[in-house]
Amino acid sequence: MKRWLRPITSIVAALVAVTACGGGTPSAGGTTQPSAAAQDTELIFYSGGDTNVQDLHQKQIIPAFEKATGIKVTFTFLEHGTGAQGIYDRIKAQKDAGKTQWDIDLWESDTGYYTRPDDLFLQVSPTDIPNLSKVPKPTLDFVQNKAVPYRGSSVVLAYNSDKVANPPQTYDDLLTWIKANPGKFAYNEPSTGGSGDAFVIAMLYKYSDYNKYVTQPFSASNEKDWDAAFAALKALAPSLYSNGVYPKGNAGTLDLLNRGE
Repeated sequence: MKRWLRPITSIVAALVAVTACGGGTPSAGGTTQPSAAAQDTELIFYSGGDTNVQDLHQKQIIPAFEKATGIKVTFTFLEHGTGAQGIYDRIKAQKDAGKTQWDIDLWESDTGYYTRPDDLFLQVSPTDIPNLSKVPKPTLDFVQNKAVPYRGSSVVLAYNSDKVANPPQTYDDLLTWIKANPGKFAYNEPSTGGSGDAFVIAMLYKYSDYNKYVTQPFSASNEKDWDAAFAALKALAPSLYSNGVYPKGNAGTLDLLNRGE
């Protein structure tokens, strides 16, 4: 029997943010003057993530938005976020070239892209989006009001209750369990799915200060804490599935569980 253990507190996936970018005539300070023709008829939206995010957009959010507004959404999905740097470079190149019309209106990606110093993204406020007043201020401060959180993600521990009678309840308990049960745990390669990404980030938090990452923009000074975390991940690898094989995506990890491996 497969069961799902609710999130371990220190392994909570960060909010994925959506931000308005080009889609109009760029002006100073990274803001845009919307192009009426483009804004009123079509929205060009790029997103990335695992297949659950793709389904959320294609089956729920986009159809509801198109029905409510009459605006057609042209949607491009980059599975597992592959190509995100290329999208950022494309947006920056259009700004640097002085383009009067950008070809991406909305982009969903890692929050780190929105706070880079290139000033590519539109800052928004409750005047633009009334419900933004309901978002905790530290969340918006973290992305300098250049992104809008629209969903939350929780990482869960999937396990076979026929084989695991007492699943670990904390991250430290999980690490102990992995070492005591070599070959019986897997997490996906971090760039291919949120659960693997969260597992690695939780290790960074274990050897650093959680508050430095969630209450302020990223600082390179945090990286001094990472060596110990990466060393711990490397030491853990021989105890993982097949001596350190990392499945592709969340689905790949669940496939192993479903096959009884």
